[in-house]
Amino acid sequence: MPHPRRPDGPPDIYRVTDSPIRSAEGYRILWVYSSLKAEQDQSARQGRIEKGILALEALETRLRAPRCRFRARARVAECAAAALTATDAQRWVAFTVEELREDQFRQARRGRPGPHTPYVRRERRRFRLHWQPDADHIDYDAHTDGMFPLISNGEKLSGAELLVKYKYQPQLEKRHEQLKTVHAVAPVLLKSVARIEALLFVYFLALLLDALIEREMRRAMQAARIHSLPLYPETRLCRAPTTDRLLDLFHDLQRHDLYAGPRCMQVFHPQLSNLQMQILNLLGVPDSAYNVSR
Repeated sequence: MPHPRRPDGPPDIYRVTDSPIRSAEGYRILWVYSSLKAEQDQSARQGRIEKGILALEALETRLRAPRCRFRARARVAECAAAALTATDAQRWVAFTVEELREDQFRQARRGRPGPHTPYVRRERRRFRLHWQPDADHIDYDAHTDGMFPLISNGEKLSGAELLVKYKYQPQLEKRHEQLKTVHAVAPVLLKSVARIEALLFVYFLALLLDALIEREMRRAMQAARIHSLPLYPETRLCRAPTTDRLLDLFHDLQRHDLYAGPRCMQVFHPQLSNLQMQILNLLGVPDSAYNVSR
């Protein structure tokens, strides 16, 4: 398959195989390998390892400070483990805590030191961190880079056909996203199940109309060999217009009627821009729908 974000980049190579073991519910399991996902998994793991090492280096700087407050090895190990956990690198970075003992000498009593001033020796514990990448875990996880499972009840579909249907899933989820954002469907206080079903059916029809408008628009653009339209803010180009974006282009149109008593004296029709006229022509909407004055 072509690269999803860089058409001129390397293609995404997929490999699909059936698992001999089924899921707990008895469904078919397929294991899929993606070359693009393998690169992403490797890059993500390396990034976490680097962040984990930076966190340990920051902790080591605190341990080397003259007024370090760490007094117990367990506390140092706890902070190091927390630093790796915060960066999600605890699986791939191993560390050890080394305990050192330093002798410190201080005057036994106050005053200016002299040749006969007695000193008291005190032993102070210092700690050092040592870390290294866990090669065994890194090599083990690298063998599964780019792999993910699919569970399906399609017994007659091939692995390639199931993969194509899986890749189409974002198109279906896009409608659910529009249901919540564009149409702002939210919990309703309706006691009757029939009323809830009726309300959702209305929204289903709205989504169906959205899909039909988008299909008609994109087919018209393809027939007219129009690659994109300046529908985004700042006249940025849009290659796949959505219904919400198309309707938003017409939201500020207004018609004004001037009355003198019950008599209509004059009608001020909306003035459409060139882009709005182009959209109407592509959708096959006549100018008379807006009573455009020439």
